[in-house]
Amino acid sequence: MKELRIPGLSYHKDVLRPIAIETKDAIYAPIHDIQGNIIKLVDIATREVTSLALPDPFGRGLSKESPTSWIFSGKYYDRELDLVYFGRRYYSPQLKKWLSPDPAFQTLDPYQYCLNKPLSYFDPDGQFAIVIPLIWAGGLTLADLLLDGAVIAGVGWATHEAVKKANDWSDKRDRMQRNKRGSVDPTLPKDPFNDPGLEDISHPRARQRGHYQFKDRKTGEILQYDKGRSGAPGHEGHDHYHRPNPNSTGDKDKYLDGQGEPVSKGSDASHLYPAN
Repeated sequence: MKELRIPGLSYHKDVLRPIAIETKDAIYAPIHDIQGNIIKLVDIATREVTSLALPDPFGRGLSKESPTSWIFSGKYYDRELDLVYFGRRYYSPQLKKWLSPDPAFQTLDPYQYCLNKPLSYFDPDGQFAIVIPLIWAGGLTLADLLLDGAVIAGVGWATHEAVKKANDWSDKRDRMQRNKRGSVDPTLPKDPFNDPGLEDISHPRARQRGHYQFKDRKTGEILQYDKGRSGAPGHEGHDHYHRPNPNSTGDKDKYLDGQGEPVSKGSDASHLYPAN
């Protein structure tokens, strides 16, 4: 056995935030920062604390002496290659770039890591950057409780209700982030299905999957509307609009943001929300 990680609470199904890591030498409780990086390891048997080298937000300066390799954003750090494997893409901390292009075209630079804001966003598998939920940005770590004498097997259970309640506030944080990113459009109706100014021109099969198209009866403008899926991460979990760019030349300027500026397909700003 090389390493065994025991899962704890996490902000995304593809991001493992372990409460314990078993190696051939010892069992450790990790202390994470807000990005999910391991900054300290607590030996379960001795309570001895090992501090790891602190990398910058992009991962430059990762510890090559750590007892575990899963030290950056919950992903595997290959010390020999100095690369981090996210599941779909390899990331270079030194270059602050992915080694292959972004399949979602979130930004004009397809190699950009976490929209160049790694303290605000995380990428669960190398495909799409998502806002870090509020509870984890608060800095609560499971190993902190262990050092206070809590039994490791009960730590995740003991904090479950606190995590659940704190995450209820993440939707409010999301709304504030949308305003900052320009993806709130006060002209959009909250309920397009009952707006007399819109005509539903959705394809029946698309409608069955929760994807709708509406046509403005006066201007002829087309709006796309996607129903949120319960439990889905990011924008997929919320009802939202897309406004197609009539002058689009491709995926890089496929949509318009809340101010009518061209934005890329898959970008945060292309997901539009009505004002609250």
